[in-house]
Amino acid sequence: MSQHRPAAARKSPHARVTGPAHASGDWATQGATMIIVVLFTLLLLAGILAATLQLGLSSRQNTGDQASTLVAQYAAESNISAVRSRFRDYQNLLTTNWTDSSGTTVTNLQMVWGTLPSMVEADAKAFCGQSGVSNPWKPASDFATPREQKDAELFPAAVECVAVAAPTANSYSIMADAVTPAAYTQLPASERPPVGASRAQIQNWWLTNMTNVSLGDIKYDIRPLRVVKLTASRYRFYMGVTSVSVKGDVDGARRFLSANRTTNGDWWFEITIPNPFENVLFINEWRSDDGGFYNDVIDGDLFTNQKVRMLFGVNKAVFKGKVRSVGCTSFPSTSAPLGSDCEKKDGAGFYGEYKTLIKPATAAVSSGIDAINADLRKKMETQGTKFDATGPKDVSFTESYQRLPVNNNDQRDTAIAGGLVLGENEAGVEMLAGDVNGNPLAEYDVDKSAWKEPTPTYQYIRIKTKDDSKRYNTSTWLEVDEKIYKDWPTEFRNSFNSTGLPPYYVRPKIVDNTREYRFGSDNILYMKSGSSWLPTGKTFNGVIYSDKDVAVSGPFRKETSTSADVSKMPPALASFARINVTGSDKITLNTDLTMSNTPCDNANSQKGCPKAGSLEPTNALVIFTPNKDITMSTLTQSEATYHAAIMASQGTFDVEDYDKRRVQGSRHVIGSVVEDRYGLNGVAQLSSGKVILTRGYGDDFSFDNRLRKDILPASPIVQIWGGADALNTQKRLTNLTWKQVNSGSF
Repeated sequence: MSQHRPAAARKSPHARVTGPAHASGDWATQGATMIIVVLFTLLLLAGILAATLQLGLSSRQNTGDQASTLVAQYAAESNISAVRSRFRDYQNLLTTNWTDSSGTTVTNLQMVWGTLPSMVEADAKAFCGQSGVSNPWKPASDFATPREQKDAELFPAAVECVAVAAPTANSYSIMADAVTPAAYTQLPASERPPVGASRAQIQNWWLTNMTNVSLGDIKYDIRPLRVVKLTASRYRFYMGVTSVSVKGDVDGARRFLSANRTTNGDWWFEITIPNPFENVLFINEWRSDDGGFYNDVIDGDLFTNQKVRMLFGVNKAVFKGKVRSVGCTSFPSTSAPLGSDCEKKDGAGFYGEYKTLIKPATAAVSSGIDAINADLRKKMETQGTKFDATGPKDVSFTESYQRLPVNNNDQRDTAIAGGLVLGENEAGVEMLAGDVNGNPLAEYDVDKSAWKEPTPTYQYIRIKTKDDSKRYNTSTWLEVDEKIYKDWPTEFRNSFNSTGLPPYYVRPKIVDNTREYRFGSDNILYMKSGSSWLPTGKTFNGVIYSDKDVAVSGPFRKETSTSADVSKMPPALASFARINVTGSDKITLNTDLTMSNTPCDNANSQKGCPKAGSLEPTNALVIFTPNKDITMSTLTQSEATYHAAIMASQGTFDVEDYDKRRVQGSRHVIGSVVEDRYGLNGVAQLSSGKVILTRGYGDDFSFDNRLRKDILPASPIVQIWGGADALNTQKRLTNLTWKQVNSGSF
């Protein structure tokens, strides 16, 4: 046995086993064991392989499902982009204007001339779904305070009509009436209303594109939210998204998203009658020979239908409000239908340092209206101009043309109905806030920036003859130029060389009254008869009208002042007086025209400002002529001051002998100046890089923010309803928050 152990250990070949019994028994047992082992191994390997195959198939299935889901998510998010694009299209239609591919400004919002306030009111009530309600207006408390930084104007008396029902085609009447046909050319041709579409077709187009819209994988609903009636001629229409959802569907995988609008997820547009008096300076035609700014400070908004021009190419002006330019190169004739646009052949621009019209860059034109404005603004800033306003439309060279009034029919008719009309031999109006004896107010409260009014205080109106009385007022002196001094009667002139004051003074001429009136805070008009005051039976509506040249004056200054100290300028208007002096021809200003309750300037720089609530001034003055100039005469004093809205819609607000008279400081206006052409007021020259005033006046104009309200009697405004929009604010239809939802929310 022992001899076999080494052989077994060496696992000798079977052929070396020689005995028969041994060969048959041992081999059979060993083979059976081996078969079992092999079979078990094969089964184990088969199990492992099967498991591996199953895991691989499952993994591939999961990977495929995940890929399909991800593609579906991408598809849904792509539809969000499509929604935003569509919403921006509708928002753009309801924006004031846009520029086409050539850089031409196209007006989007404007109602046809002759549209009555009642028609706009009807459209507003239809928008909020309350056409059948006689008075759907309720107080809008959110307009008593600023809504946001770029929408801060206050309207304490604003009222609103809130939409309470699902919109109908009639709800979109305002779109049918106010969105111009040219506006729709922004859209792809296949998405526009039919050319020449009727009003009903336009209403239905808006309904179809706004309400319960389903476009395959996109669903949305945009509805009117409310209308706010800010003033009798200014309506604000709000729209917002009430629902929106999108779907992505790829190879059976689906993803659903829906959104809610944010606090600023709405859009508003306004239909309003543009008021030129909302600007501190409005210039219709600004020709190159009319001069321009140099280092002026424009304390309020500036609007021009033409170009902003600079003098000597010294673009050092500071604009503290909005700057808006249309860029007109030719204007519609006075006989052209109201609503006619001007031509803008060379695009927007301004009169720059090379005294040429600077156009926007080609790239800016192709990029649209915001890029054009930014491009031109940058050019002005590079040349030294400063802008305080920061909104995207606060500095705009692509505005819509605004026409100025060409007649004074409304003012004449209002004066006939309840005002005063000058007769054939009458050529002047003197206004004075005075005591019971007709004396000017005497004491100024510097801390309140207001004159102290005795009880009672009256507003006096003295109609003057055009005849020369040959008499002189020996109680005061007027500073004049040498030429006037030499022509004045010797006994009524004097030279104060020894005092260091300007040397030439004269006694002013007395102009006799033909009629004299007064009224108190109740506006009941009385006429002087001898020493008595008799009732006229009129409640004075504030309008004084002349169809000829008229001279306008107030009280003379105290203490022969030649400074800008308003406490030396007794007021022409009492604290309760609102007066409109309209002349058909030239209007001459002979004195300062100030108010008893001094209006705050745009910066609220005076003591007691800002004046709010019961302290806010209620007095107001407008001087208007549609045909000629409003001219400061040779008798106006240094630092001449006007608290007024001044409009020469086919003339200028200028200075007589501006190029011959002495340097007289500035003409100070708290209010607004509106003129057809930029009025000449002085002469300047360039010396060592600095602009020096050598004759006449400079300008110091500051906006009276009360003029944004309807405070002027018979205000001269062209009755064309135009548009405004929320572009400067944070409002956008696309301000939405999105989230994942299930299929039931689609």
